[in-house]
Amino acid sequence: MTGTECHRRGCDRPAAFVARETYAEETGAGIVNAEAYLCQTHAREESPANLDESTPEYRFVVEPIGE
Repeated sequence: MTGTECHRRGCDRPAAFVARETYAEETGAGIVNAEAYLCQTHAREESPANLDESTPEYRFVVEPIGE
């Protein structure tokens, strides 16, 4: 996916990574699949955000775009 800008507010650098997190919705409404395209700087800052109620479906990964 080329030409995509970083999803962080105020950042116009090109995205180099995609962060994906799969977790159970806290209201019990199902599984959420979230992803954010990030520049290298913001990818370094990314970390899991939904560990409190993690389930076997939980997944967090940051991967280079194109792999």
